[in-house]
Amino acid sequence: MDTSSTIHPQFVDNHFTKEKMIVVQNNNNKIFALNAKGEQIWNLQIESKILGKISSIDAYKNNKYQCLFNTTSQLYLIDRNGENVKGFPKLLPSTTTIGHALFDYNNTKKYRIIIVGKDNNIYNLDKKGEVVKGWKYSKNSNRIKEIPHYFSLGTNDYILAECNNSSVQLLAINGSERVSFEKGI
Repeated sequence: MDTSSTIHPQFVDNHFTKEKMIVVQNNNNKIFALNAKGEQIWNLQIESKILGKISSIDAYKNNKYQCLFNTTSQLYLIDRNGENVKGFPKLLPSTTTIGHALFDYNNTKKYRIIIVGKDNNIYNLDKKGEVVKGWKYSKNSNRIKEIPHYFSLGTNDYILAECNNSSVQLLAINGSERVSFEKGI
């Protein structure tokens, strides 16, 4: 790898071999994909460090997986050969210091990519990296400190956003406030 790694090795789906690929980034912002034997499959130079995790995504709904990740300013979608998917990388709507969250509501592969901007806004992007229409999140003064999480209880879906002041925001999948708390929890 020429130098030490900046991220922990991560495992992503390789639909061609039916095995996991190991993906790691070095200090020079070069990404390497390795097979189960540790042999290099591909490498790719990018502009800065990967934030958070690398997700496996079936963007075309054809059981062929790509790697999804973000840096401070860009969203990447890389195919199994180490090539950028057409139209990527995409500039994020705001710079960020937090990795993305990837949600697949109801396991339908209608993915939503959630980015928390430095402006403390939560951006909801589709699998093409475009802002989702109808997203109703209203940013506030509570600084979001973690990657948002998705869960459902009964028939209700929730997006949980943790804030610096020990409070949380519980949102509906359209970004509107689902539960309002009078005091932090």
